[in-house]
Amino acid sequence: GKAEALARRIVAKFMDTAAGVLCDSPGTGRFSEHVQSLAILAGVLTSAQEAAAVKAVDSGRTADGKPLSKATNYFCHYLFGACAKAGRTDIILKRLDHWRAYSRYGLRTPLEDDDFDAKSDCHAWASHPIFHLHSAIAGVTPAEPFFRTVRVAPQPGGLKRIDAATPHPKGLIETRLAFDGDSVSGEVVLPDGITGEFLWRGKSLPLHGGANKIDMK
Repeated sequence: GKAEALARRIVAKFMDTAAGVLCDSPGTGRFSEHVQSLAILAGVLTSAQEAAAVKAVDSGRTADGKPLSKATNYFCHYLFGACAKAGRTDIILKRLDHWRAYSRYGLRTPLEDDDFDAKSDCHAWASHPIFHLHSAIAGVTPAEPFFRTVRVAPQPGGLKRIDAATPHPKGLIETRLAFDGDSVSGEVVLPDGITGEFLWRGKSLPLHGGANKIDMK
């Protein structure tokens, strides 16, 4: 269709062969996390191109050593979404060090900018890690509109435990999980009357309202 043809043309135009990733503008030699994030989210890259984009984001450099411009606080929402889509929530957890620094300096709300010379020291757009901790790390998302059913697909990103309580219109979705290599165990508690599925390493387990035991390899 037209969308697929346009995507192919855009990738062909902006792909820098030496860098291995999309550039910000052809011929400029400029690269950014922003472009890689949006390309991953849009699904316009091949699996090999996506892997190269994720590698560049993780290392901060292209294949030929050029630096990537860093995403600011608000744009990390898209960066984190791209990392979750690519199965690399470990990158999200590392980037959260930026937000952890705020608490060490006594801040209780996120800043607008990357440094402490910010226009706003209570910036709502920079509070998205709360969302990603639930949707990407704990993996709790709606499986149908209005959260009628639930999908729980945790991506621990190297964590050994996840203990979360995600808000739902009918109550809380509680995920208490332990991870050991390719194994996960624990329980998921859904509000009464809510059903869903638990996804892990390509396997699916149906979930019912109340407590569900999880033990998968």
